[in-house]
Amino acid sequence: EMLREHRIFLTKEDIRARSADLFSKAYRIDNLTSYETGGSTGAPVVIYMTNDLHSYRDAGKCRVEDWIGKRPGTRSTIIWGRPVKDGGYSRIKKYLYWKIRNYQYLSAFDISDRSMLVYIERIRRHRSRFLEAYVSVLVEMARVIETHGVEPPPLDGIITGAESLNDVQRRRIEQAFRCHVFN
Repeated sequence: EMLREHRIFLTKEDIRARSADLFSKAYRIDNLTSYETGGSTGAPVVIYMTNDLHSYRDAGKCRVEDWIGKRPGTRSTIIWGRPVKDGGYSRIKKYLYWKIRNYQYLSAFDISDRSMLVYIERIRRHRSRFLEAYVSVLVEMARVIETHGVEPPPLDGIITGAESLNDVQRRRIEQAFRCHVFN
């Protein structure tokens, strides 16, 4: 509140340009886990967190997913962010992370009718029980299912995130996929 009152704002551009200046001296960067945001904007921002915070967030996610019947290791597809372009150790680490979780990772940056039809088939082949994605991607995929008369993959549920979900969008996604949407 105090920053807003004094009209002090921090933008993603500020963070990208001055990240070294903004980094707390209380932490060493090599002892932290880094993540890139960038989902919907396409311009990533690197965020660092302690292993404790990472574990806390992961445990919270597992707990909430357990409430909806998604146990650890349940086959799932996540349509998120951009394609993994890292090399070497980082690429292997991400591959193992998704493999252990039994997740199939698809990029949210290619959402044409053609790619959505391919994604629907990949979800089916992976035998995913849950689908996790941005609301906008799910609405688009629901439109493709309806427009092309495609049989949706059999899912136990859909998890939305990172964008607001309104009642009209929820109904459309649930109708097209024939399963419950969890937000």
